[in-house]
Amino acid sequence: MTIVLNGVTFSNPVGSMIHGLPQVQDYQVQSAKHHFWGVIGGNINYSVPSFRGIVIPVTIHNFNNEAALRTHVFDIRSQHGLNGTLQVTNQQNTLVSWPLTAFIGFDEDGPPFYDGSGKYLWVQSGKLKFEQIAS
Repeated sequence: MTIVLNGVTFSNPVGSMIHGLPQVQDYQVQSAKHHFWGVIGGNINYSVPSFRGIVIPVTIHNFNNEAALRTHVFDIRSQHGLNGTLQVTNQQNTLVSWPLTAFIGFDEDGPPFYDGSGKYLWVQSGKLKFEQIAS
């Protein structure tokens, strides 16, 4: 499973990243409402769809220490503003693409923790956030 935006892969050969299904939101539409005092009725103007959010839940793991994990999270966040075609390959090796997409950021679900079983070592869960411009 891979997440690639404009040739940049959101994973690390040292650690691993597992991701859930992308959650694609509806396109945002702006509206302006007008009502004039003393006049019955009103007016609502709608814009064309402008952008939509794409959120991918991820779990980053297999780091030997917390500092290495935090460095990797910092490296992911440093990709803010990266734009191009977002490509996600799922477990069935199906590629899904979203053109005109920008990376907005990474939101942590909580603090990083050490997996007590020793299988996943240091772990951080969160969400990769993207925005796609309507075309």
